[in-house]
Amino acid sequence: PSTSLVLVDEANNAPKREQLCLLLRFCGKGIIQERAQGCFHMENLNAESVSKMIIEKLQHLKLDINYIFAQCYDGASVLSGHLKDIQARIQERITHAIYGKCCPHRLNLVIAD
Repeated sequence: PSTSLVLVDEANNAPKREQLCLLLRFCGKGIIQERAQGCFHMENLNAESVSKMIIEKLQHLKLDINYIFAQCYDGASVLSGHLKDIQARIQERITHAIYGKCCPHRLNLVIAD
């Protein structure tokens, strides 16, 4: 099995409902690949709800969390800012999943504008 990086971002859709997008980046057959796992409606974007959803989706995909080596978010406060945020909660479950801020997210915002 290959190691994976979990990437998560949130956005509002047209009717202003919060959506959370989950992507996995992994190396398969020597090629780095990225696969969207879906966009999921979120009633609440607090750290507890989002981290729970991430773990549930990884379990649903039957991914062995021992192969998750990193987690990456866009830097929004709910995603990365304080002690009991999402990255800390995920790291409680997957202790070796280091956190890295998603710098390319800013580049995407600049290009999209």
